[in-house]
Amino acid sequence: MDIRFRRVTAKDRDFLFEVFSTSRAEEVAPMGWTAHQQAIYLEHQFKAQHSSYRSKFPRASYRLVLVDGERAGRIYLDRRKDEIRILDLSLLPKFQNQGVGTRLIGDLCDEARGERKDVGVHVPKGSRANRLAERLGFALKFETDRSNFMLWSAATVIA
Repeated sequence: MDIRFRRVTAKDRDFLFEVFSTSRAEEVAPMGWTAHQQAIYLEHQFKAQHSSYRSKFPRASYRLVLVDGERAGRIYLDRRKDEIRILDLSLLPKFQNQGVGTRLIGDLCDEARGERKDVGVHVPKGSRANRLAERLGFALKFETDRSNFMLWSAATVIA
């Protein structure tokens, strides 16, 4: 499996919305809305998230994930002095449960280990991502109403 990245461009907007929408499907489904209502809600949330990321993390890298040349998802990273923060890692359903996310996060942990940094990520409560993070050595650092902040520490692994 060949995994590569490319910079997000304005032409990727529809694909990014598709990735966002599929990543929020479980959240929206129980609301009992029509498909049209869901689309309006998701469009609003997508725009708000995009604007928030760009204003709060202007130096972050915004990349598409390509698997064997096919657009598979997105990864947004904010590389800080002591931490690599995963702002978002979302894959289309077709690419989930195939080791893509595990490999991406493992590669980030390898990078962080070499730089003696931590890797941090906010994970939605109740999501499968919590189990993945725990399996890869992330520990719960704190909780909010909607998410768990998980941290992989290079110091813990090196010690």
